[in-house]
Amino acid sequence: MVNFPVSEETLNKLKDEVHSTGDTLKNRPFNPENILRHKKAVRNFMHYVVENCYGIDFEAGIPNYLKPGYKGQRGTPEARYQKRHTKIQVIDKKLEDLAADLLSRQMQQLELVARLEEIKGLLIDLLE
Repeated sequence: MVNFPVSEETLNKLKDEVHSTGDTLKNRPFNPENILRHKKAVRNFMHYVVENCYGIDFEAGIPNYLKPGYKGQRGTPEARYQKRHTKIQVIDKKLEDLAADLLSRQMQQLELVARLEEIKGLLIDLLE
């Protein structure tokens, strides 16, 4: 996966790429190159959003022996077991909103790509 520099310019470039490949796909939907270009543009945009919009934090839970109602022995591995919780934090709400808006506007093209990929899979299954 390509790592893009974090900037407004990069975001605009990736967004414009999704729009332009989507328009091309809409005009010529059965060209395999158009399908691949659009999929790559959406993948790059989403990778950028995920890398720069969200943060992940891990937190250890309460050991079993401290939970109310625990009946086991305190020194066992089961008693010391702690669940690990993952928290996903939205760092950039504006970027998250932009991604949701862009994908909703590209839904027609994304559905078309999905249908074409499904047909391609069926054809490959027939040939096997």
